Amino acid sequence: MRSLLRTIPLLMCCLAACAAPPDEGVGADAGVDEATGAPVGETAPELPAIEVSPSGALRAPTPDTTILGGPPSPSTVTSATFTFSSSRAGSTFQCRLDAGVWTACSSPRAYTALASGSHTFRVRACTTSCDASPATRTWTIDVTPPSVTIISGPPPVTNLASATFAFTASEAATFQCQLDGGLWSGCTSPTTYTGLAGISHTFAVRGCDAAGNCGTASRTWAVDTTPPVVTIYSGPTNPSSSPSASFLFTVSEPASVQCQLDGGAYVACSSPYAIGSLADGTHAFSVRACDAVGNCGTASYGWSIDTSPLTFTLLTAPPERSTEHTASFTFVASKPASFQCSLDGGSYAACSSPWTFPVADGQHWAYILACDGTGCTAPPPNTTWAWYVDPLF
Repeated sequence: MRSLLRTIPLLMCCLAACAAPPDEGVGADAGVDEATGAPVGETAPELPAIEVSPSGALRAPTPDTTILGGPPSPSTVTSATFTFSSSRAGSTFQCRLDAGVWTACSSPRAYTALASGSHTFRVRACTTSCDASPATRTWTIDVTPPSVTIISGPPPVTNLASATFAFTASEAATFQCQLDGGLWSGCTSPTTYTGLAGISHTFAVRGCDAAGNCGTASRTWAVDTTPPVVTIYSGPTNPSSSPSASFLFTVSEPASVQCQLDGGAYVACSSPYAIGSLADGTHAFSVRACDAVGNCGTASYGWSIDTSPLTFTLLTAPPERSTEHTASFTFVASKPASFQCSLDGGSYAACSSPWTFPVADGQHWAYILACDGTGCTAPPPNTTWAWYVDPLF
């Protein structure tokens, strides 16, 4: 130990390049700082630090190592670059990745083709010895996006103008949602949209983890608010003298079809649809067609039934012998009816009361029929009215 104590001052002197004491005359002329031994006005040279090894040998102190830069954690990049420094100039460096061996390196040190998972980078600075406490940086590489799942949403086709979606991710994630290719915006589950138009729509959601990996999921559905178009194109005459009726109708798209008579219950039906044993009076027939999503269209048909016999009364007619060259007939039926008239054996044509027309001299015959849904009838006692025109009568 005494030998060691004697050696230290000697080594310090050697390291400082100690010279012989200055000539007293020189020192007296220049002036010497008694505390530092340097000439007055000058700074004494700094002596390098030293330390004692466990074996008792003297050596320069171990350098400290600092990592200046490296990848973020987590990271989506499979490469990494590290920069580092030493507390002592002139140091060399050794680097180590994960369980690998120490190898000589310099700053910056880059690694490529790294696997996903956790990694640890170590670096130590060395002089005559290496930093016993290497600088360490641990980070995680994550290149796997979250698995995003839409848990619930509208059916493929719906008549609702709103939609709600619930979704989740396989790991902690933040979500953004998009409708019909619009802008992505932050969202949470569940997310609801309203006021949707009656067209096809696509909802997309993406979940991004802390590293920035993003997974997406989407759902397409259609909003259908248009009901089927129902058309009744054939039915009984109105009014009708028949206690039965038959209807023909069409529906514009595949649908569930039901029929209703006089406000009763709807029952499944198809075209043609026949009804019998109806009472006299007013009746209403309706057809309702509903598509797969519940949009319903309807059509109705109204008519009246009167099965009482049609009677026809001729009210006025020309006398059997007439001097007038204008003839006029008035007539009436016991219930709503149409009339057909014929003169002198000509074709029947629609007519109404009064039926007035010019005639020439001579014999004439008039034929008048009243018609309803069951047929036509003539006024009693004859189906023909005859008269003769002669101005000399």
